[in-house]
Amino acid sequence: MPDLNTLNNKVTWLRVSIILLSVLYGVLHHYDALPHGVNEGILILLLFFLMEQFLGISNKLHDGDKKDNEQKRFVEAERNINGHLLKNLMEELNHSIKIDGSNLIIKHFIWALYSYTNYWSLLVEQQKNSQGEVALELQIIHSCEMGVWIDHPLTQRFLQEQRKFCEYGGKITRILCSRGAVPKDKIKAAAKQMMDIGIKVRYFDIASFDVNHSFSWDFLRTVQNENCVIWSAFGPGIGGPIELAVYTKTSEYEGTDLKRLWSDIEKHSVEFTEGPSINIG
Repeated sequence: MPDLNTLNNKVTWLRVSIILLSVLYGVLHHYDALPHGVNEGILILLLFFLMEQFLGISNKLHDGDKKDNEQKRFVEAERNINGHLLKNLMEELNHSIKIDGSNLIIKHFIWALYSYTNYWSLLVEQQKNSQGEVALELQIIHSCEMGVWIDHPLTQRFLQEQRKFCEYGGKITRILCSRGAVPKDKIKAAAKQMMDIGIKVRYFDIASFDVNHSFSWDFLRTVQNENCVIWSAFGPGIGGPIELAVYTKTSEYEGTDLKRLWSDIEKHSVEFTEGPSINIG
């Protein structure tokens, strides 16, 4: 096993790198100010690579049961700008991940996306281990940024995991929500991607029926055990990028019964059907 000091130093600077890059990317993305020629996908993939390296090294330290407070000692020893920088960055990371009762809350869009990819890997593993005895049924509402299903750096990763889930016997129904009696081309393209891997896709015109929902957050609900994931978007309204993820084992969020909300939306949605082109019928 590598020297513990070396591992702790790597953890410290990986954390610094992750948070600095996340903050920088968040500011640039929020103000739509990414410099010309900078590939957004490469930035996101770089952040994910750093996160995986960080978690891998942290696991090594944990497995050896010798993890110490290297970061705390650094802050106490380096009472200069470097020490203050690490302290501020660690506080930012700690504020991004919280526990509220039985809820896991991740309030940082990069960490929220990263956690969601891992959540799908765990769902795949759970469905695989059931060996066909249980077909997990997932009900998903999606009104956030639709590009995540078309040309996002994580599109293929999400689709690959969900394809596996379906191949192992799991069932996914996803309702895409937007305004307009006829879904936009971007929504049709997203639906096509999903149907190609075995997902049942429906469309809900938000203007067609008044449900008690702002569509500022979406959800995934597992029918068998009521485990749910909530994704909250930046700002009010539909179509925004994810800002926050909440992992919970209750089918209620902010006073809303998710089972009932799903029923209301599904009842007034229509199923995508696939022919020479995707039609609503």
